[in-house]
Amino acid sequence: MLSRGVIHGTFMRRLAGALGVWAAWSVILAPGAAAGIADHLVISEVLVEPSGRQSDYEFVELYNPTGGTVTIGGWTIAYKSGTGTSFSTVATVPSGRVIGPYGFFLVGGGKVVPSPDVVDRSLGFNATSGHIALRNTAGVIVDKVGYGSAIDPEGAAAPSPPLTQSLERLPGASAPTMGNGQDGDNNSVDFAVRPLPQPQNSTSQEIPPFHSALVSSDAGLVTSMTQRVNVTVTDADRDNNAALAETFSITVTSYADPLGIVIPVRETALSAPNFDLLGTARLLGFTTGPSDPQTDVIQVWPSGDTATVTYRDPAPAETRTVAIAVQATEGPSLAAIDEREGIFSLLAYAIVYVDWQPDTSSRGYNIGAVLTDENDSIVYWSRNCVRASDFTHHAEAVSMQEFLAATAQGQLSRDRVYTTLEPCPMCAGMSTLAVLSRAVHGQTDPRFGGDYAALRGAGRSTPTPVPSKLHYRDDLDRLYQQSGFTSIVSFLYSDTARSVFQAAYNDLLTFAPQYQENAPVLQQARDLIATIQAGYGNACHP
Repeated sequence: MLSRGVIHGTFMRRLAGALGVWAAWSVILAPGAAAGIADHLVISEVLVEPSGRQSDYEFVELYNPTGGTVTIGGWTIAYKSGTGTSFSTVATVPSGRVIGPYGFFLVGGGKVVPSPDVVDRSLGFNATSGHIALRNTAGVIVDKVGYGSAIDPEGAAAPSPPLTQSLERLPGASAPTMGNGQDGDNNSVDFAVRPLPQPQNSTSQEIPPFHSALVSSDAGLVTSMTQRVNVTVTDADRDNNAALAETFSITVTSYADPLGIVIPVRETALSAPNFDLLGTARLLGFTTGPSDPQTDVIQVWPSGDTATVTYRDPAPAETRTVAIAVQATEGPSLAAIDEREGIFSLLAYAIVYVDWQPDTSSRGYNIGAVLTDENDSIVYWSRNCVRASDFTHHAEAVSMQEFLAATAQGQLSRDRVYTTLEPCPMCAGMSTLAVLSRAVHGQTDPRFGGDYAALRGAGRSTPTPVPSKLHYRDDLDRLYQQSGFTSIVSFLYSDTARSVFQAAYNDLLTFAPQYQENAPVLQQARDLIATIQAGYGNACHP
């Protein structure tokens, strides 16, 4: 028999497949490291035989292009001639030594400036041809450079440097703020002759091998819901293919939609550092309906919201953002909207409380839902009826199906559902296909929740999933974790859970709105709960 976890995963795959988007699910975007930058320590600069055979001036500089500290105690510098077949150790790093992120480490003779971290006067490199290697404590070669007529380089050999000049790994002197991390496994391409050597030791300034990114938009204020905005990411590190206009993704969130959408930006021209939405022939749009990653539209409140564009810069691993204010119409403040949604959430709790089920013998689980339209009128309500009917009669599903049947609508565009428990995969899929605008939920379902995020990740437009801002959600989450129940629906039969629902019911009856525009909404909710108590007993729905 399949476990419920396996069933849940299978359901989501089938659901997303039915929606035509499962293939996109496997491309959840996580930017990788910039191409051509080593992910290990490298030999970054060497000076060989600067004057005759005076090894006191020779050096090997190491560079750490990664964001982590590397312990190099016991690592060795090894050398073999241009025609040699085996390496010999010429210097050993003492135990306990490390190279920090983007830092340097210097091994060299006593006359090298700055002072080497390890002084070794016997390096003895040949001036015209040879191989220098960095080996770890297991003797494995981590990096090597062959120069001159060397027969065993990485790729092709680097040039033999003129007297007193060094070989430096790129970008080096050509881009002094970009470190020495280039690694295409070809010494002839990765190294260049540096006329004036510049050895760096462990006290030298760290140099990250990348550019910092910038995110910008062509409008900082949206004054119309039909307005479209271009967003540009400037990041030279993402230009990794001179023959291809590359793409990667950004995330857009808002106060109305904290989950947000993931949308692509495209290189504005070959070998350019700029990537924008215009390159994809689509611009960022705004709606009070459901967000849609397919059309680059984010749900916002039209008065006082802020859309935040986020780019995760892979190198350095930092988040870059730009904010776009929304003031398209006059309307309730964000705080007033939060209060209004709180009233509907209180109503959902109250609908359950006035017909509390003490066990599994009656109607169903203690879960309720309220459906409202875009004008904040309550259009339907329901309670879980899996015992009285069948196990598809979840509260949200009943509300949607019954209201659709009663009104002969094909969809519930811009309607909103308020539930006491996070929707399961079935209800998330149904509300997505019904084109609901928002799904505000109470208690978190750790086993069967999170499905809207899965569908969004697969590129589907879904209702905006919003955890209720009421403390009752947090109370139920905490008490469930402390209860010892392994099933959330079993917990919802308990006296502990009932006390929370009772408190929410009492809150609905005594609540005093701070925003007068919400007084009619509150009265509507109170009238409905009185009607339910008077005429609907343990009914599943009207």
